[in-house]
Amino acid sequence: MTFTSIVLEINLITTINVLILLYILRYYYKYFTRKSRIPSPFPLPIIGNLHQIGLNPAQYAKDNHKKYGDMFEVWVGSKRTVILCHPSLLDQVYVTNSQTKFFPRGAVNHVKLNGLHHGNELEKLLCNQ
Repeated sequence: MTFTSIVLEINLITTINVLILLYILRYYYKYFTRKSRIPSPFPLPIIGNLHQIGLNPAQYAKDNHKKYGDMFEVWVGSKRTVILCHPSLLDQVYVTNSQTKFFPRGAVNHVKLNGLHHGNELEKLLCNQ
């Protein structure tokens, strides 16, 4: 090996280490500055909470329900997933509203498919009868 090849290897290793460090810093910056923080177990970069979930996700959900309450979040890789454990929370998620802490949703308009009515038009038909 020559001196230049050793220097190139050291530069490559240093560059990879710096990139990994930057990814970890970005991951935790996004984690600590996220909107609508919900209680959750602390995730690791790249794998999130997968190391904690293991082979029994149902037991993991039950344990976190006891610890964090009816709503908690789990990180699968770098994706955030909110777990809801009470039916009343589902109503809040699916309400048509753009001013919500959940993702914005619009109203479902009338859709007629194979003679079936869906959405707001169905509600009008049922209320008029």
